Amino acid sequence: TLRPGGTNKSYGIQVAALAGVPHRVIERAKEILGLIERGGMLRPAGGEAGTGAYMVQMPLPLVVDSGAEIRRLVEEVDLETITPLDSMNFLAKLKGLINKGG
Repeated sequence: TLRPGGTNKSYGIQVAALAGVPHRVIERAKEILGLIERGGMLRPAGGEAGTGAYMVQMPLPLVVDSGAEIRRLVEEVDLETITPLDSMNFLAKLKGLINKGG
């Protein structure tokens, strides 16, 4: 039964695979579909419609996490084995990252 409106599932890629479309084309189609499902938008490549070339444009994050590098370093430090001198050097490194903005 056909009904008006969108769908949450498409079988076009599976049908293409059954029809014999090359494996690498199927895999690329799955990659593009995944990007679109994560919020990307399909745009003509080079800004021109009708060329047949498209790219997926992902939305930019609204907030830039400038503390990601510092957070990663802190999570990686082994508190059980770090020496007092290494601790001081580590804190100096973190302070340097904070002073230069992330």
